[in-house]
Amino acid sequence: MKDSDSTKVDRRKKLVEAIRKVEIFSDIDNEQAQYLLSLCSKVTVGQNDFLCRKGDETERMFILIKGEMIVKLNNSTVISTIRPVNPIGEIGVFTGESRTADVVATEESLLITIKKSDIDSIIENAPELGIKIMRRVIKTLSGRLIEDNRRIREFQNYIMNQETGNAKIQ
Repeated sequence: MKDSDSTKVDRRKKLVEAIRKVEIFSDIDNEQAQYLLSLCSKVTVGQNDFLCRKGDETERMFILIKGEMIVKLNNSTVISTIRPVNPIGEIGVFTGESRTADVVATEESLLITIKKSDIDSIIENAPELGIKIMRRVIKTLSGRLIEDNRRIREFQNYIMNQETGNAKIQ
C-alpha cells in the first residue's frame, strides 16, 4: 500500500472514531459508522465566518473535527464554545426546528456534515442503524430535559428563598 493510501486509511479510521464519539452515534458499530461516513461531506469554515444563523432551516447537522466555534445569541452573547469532536445542529435534524442560535468559527474549522435527507433515508432503509440512532436521540433529549427540570427547581427554590430572605446561590 502506498503512503498516500495508508494516510487515507488512517484519516478514515480517525473520522470513524470521531463519529462514534458523538453521543447520538455512540452505539453504532464500525461498519455502521463507515456507512454513515460515506454519506458525509467535509466543510471548511474560515475564522469569523458563520456556520449557521439563528432562524435558518436545519437541513444538515455538523460534527466539528478540527478548530473551534462559538454559539451566540442576539449576535453578541456567547453562550457556549464548541470544540472537537462535538455535533452542531443534531437535534434540529430530527425535530425539524430551525436554528436557535448563530454559530461562528473562532478559527479556521473543519467539519463533516450529513444532510437531514440522508438521516431520514437511514431511518427508512437501514432500520437497525436508524433505531440505534433514534434511541440515542431520545436519551439525549430526555437527559437535557432532566437537567433543565433540575435547573428550574433550583431557580424556583432560589426565588422562594429570596422572597423569604433566605436566598443563597448554589
